[in-house]
Amino acid sequence: MPLLAKLLPVSSVHFDATYKTARGRFELYGIISNTNSVGFPLAYLLLNTTNATDNEQVGLRTKALIGFLSSLCNKGLHLQYFFTNKNFAEINAAKEVWPNISVQLCLWHIKKQ
Repeated sequence: MPLLAKLLPVSSVHFDATYKTARGRFELYGIISNTNSVGFPLAYLLLNTTNATDNEQVGLRTKALIGFLSSLCNKGLHLQYFFTNKNFAEINAAKEVWPNISVQLCLWHIKKQ
């Protein structure tokens, strides 16, 4: 996260995940900033949900994402806009960490539907 300190202040990020990576039920989350028309990866999270049931995964995922985003907020990432797909764990975590944030659907995800 040393790059984060050099890029601040950042007002918006794009947040997305890949699922079932590494032959398991691992999830890889990435958060990217657009600074001076260039995308910079700010941080990533590899989440292991292998031992959780499907019902447990929803609550655990949101809790883990709140911790992940809180650590970025504590490092000085204070956002106005949060671009994501319709993943409610991501949306709920962002609204928990930044209560006044504007959550927007990512244009790429809108066009893909």
